[in-house]
Formats: sequence, structure tokens, C-alpha cells
Amino acid sequence: MASPQNTSDVIAQSRSVLFEELSGTEVTLENVYALVQRLGTTLNDSISKLGNSVNSRLASLENAITKIDDVFAEVTKVSTRVHSLEENMSDMNQKYIELQQNLEDVSNIFDEVRNKSLQTEKEVKELKKKISLQEAEFQKLQKESIEKLDRMVESQDEIKEQVLDLKCRSMKYNLVFSGISERRNENTEEILRSFIVEELGIDEYLDFTNVHRFGSGARPGEDGKPRPIVARFIYQKDLSSVLANAKYLRGKPYGINRQFPQEVEQARRSLYPVMKTMRAEGKKVKMIRDMLFVNDILYVPPEAAESVSPTVGGSTPTRTSPMEYRYGSTPRRPTKRIRRGPTPDRYAS
Repeated sequence: MASPQNTSDVIAQSRSVLFEELSGTEVTLENVYALVQRLGTTLNDSISKLGNSVNSRLASLENAITKIDDVFAEVTKVSTRVHSLEENMSDMNQKYIELQQNLEDVSNIFDEVRNKSLQTEKEVKELKKKISLQEAEFQKLQKESIEKLDRMVESQDEIKEQVLDLKCRSMKYNLVFSGISERRNENTEEILRSFIVEELGIDEYLDFTNVHRFGSGARPGEDGKPRPIVARFIYQKDLSSVLANAKYLRGKPYGINRQFPQEVEQARRSLYPVMKTMRAEGKKVKMIRDMLFVNDILYVPPEAAESVSPTVGGSTPTRTSPMEYRYGSTPRRPTKRIRRGPTPDRYAS
């Protein structure tokens, strides 16, 4: 009988032998013994295979358990990290709550600042409006003040002109005689009368209200030019007679001038070189107080002429402020003088 391949085959054959299910086979002790031997062999083989399989599986299980231990260790590590992360997360949550509270506080502060900013902006606008009104009022007051100041300056200039005119009028009958030597304990009037008779050839008795020396100069016994003599005439004809005879003093160290206030004297001194130049050119020159007329036209210094603008549609320059100058027209006295600077009109030198 062939050997069964596995335990199930052996068991099937064993049933056939025991229960006479095999056709034409007689159940004997030998058969039973042989069957038992085969069954034992088969069982041993099966047990051996099962043991090997179990051992193999146990080994696999041990390997799996080892891996599980490793995994458990990793899981423990991960769990530790997760716990740490949870603590960190808790701290972060607490900080987030604090941050959120801080943000709310900042938001409240910002809202307060914004409200104050809006209020300030409103106040600034109102302030700007007030300042604008004040500036307009200030400009108005400034304009009025400037106009008043201009009027005051103009009035002051007019007063100065009037005072100067009064000074000129008070000196209208005064003549200044220069170059006459000075003596100790002199009688200035007698010296002047002798000078008029001897140098000017006027034998008539001239009436003076006052005769005296003035200013700085060489005193008696000192070197230099003697102090000039000023004489105040009573009658215009006497003054005119002296001026008419002043021509006899040319070439002599004497001079006769009309007396003017210091301001006019300074202006005349500045015009004197111009007058000499114009005369040398053969032009008609005449000086009236501090004004020089050349060919009956008022002379304007170059520095003053620069500020003169030409009239519209013509070549005639005109200056209207603070003093009028006109060229190419009949000479007229300026409404206000510009003080020029320094030189007496000498009738004789």
C-alpha cells in the first residue's frame, strides 16, 4: 500500500482498515500495526513541520515584538515631544490671549488717539481760520500803518522842507566873505567895510545887522586860512551891489558866497564840479540853492537818473516820487528835494 502524503490521507486509510471499508482487504493486526506506524510517522512529520512553522512564526513574532519595542520607544519619544508641544502650545495659547488683550488695548489707544487727532484736526482748522482772519486783519492794519507812516514821512519831509526853506529865507540877506586875514582883538565889521571899499570899490555906506566870524580856521598868529566872515545885510540892493562887484576879486585869495543851511551847502559842493565842467563846455549854467540848471533845464545826477523811467509813447523821462524831475520842458522847482552833497557856488575865486 502506498504511503499517504499527509495526516488526512492516513486518517482516511485508517478508517478503511478499521471498518473494512477497503475493498478486498482483510483487516489484520499486521495491517493495523503498519497503519499505526505510518500514522505515527505521519504525525511526527506533521508535528515536526508544525514545530518548525511555529518556531518560524515565533521568531517572526519576536522580531515583530522587537520592532514593536522600537516603535514603542519612538512612540514614547513622540509622546514626549507631543507633551512638550502641548505645553508649548499651552504657553502659546496663553501668550496669544495676552497678545490679543494687548491688541485690544492698543486698539483702544489707537481709537483714543484717532479721536484726539480728529479733535485736534478740527481745532487746527478752526485755528487756521482764525489765523487767516487775523492775517487779513493784520494786512489791513499793516497797509493802514504803512499808509499812515508814508503820510507821516511825507509830512516830515514837508516839515523839513519848510524848515529848510525858513533857514534859507533867514539867510537870504547873508553873505560869506572868505580869505580875509584875522587880527587879534579886531573889529570884524570895520575890517569888512575896509575890504569892501579897498577890494570891491564900493564907497557907499552899507547897512549890516550883524557881522562876525564863524567856523574853524587859523586864528591870529596861526598858519592856514583865516575864519570866514558872515555879514547880514539890511537891504537887498546893498547885497546885490556887493555880488555885482565880486568880479573884481578874480585872481585874488578872496571869495564871496551866499550863506545857505548845511544841507544846501553839501548839495552845492557836489554840484560845483559839474557846474565848472558845463561852463567849460560853453553851456549856460545857473545854480539856485541846491539845484543846477543847464541851458534852463534842471540837471539830474546820474545816480538819480537811473531811477527815472521814460514816459509812455515818448523819450521824455519822468520821476514822480519822492521828487519830480522833468527834461525837455520849462524848468520847475521839484516838489521835494533829493539832498545831493557838497559845494558852494562861488561868485569869485
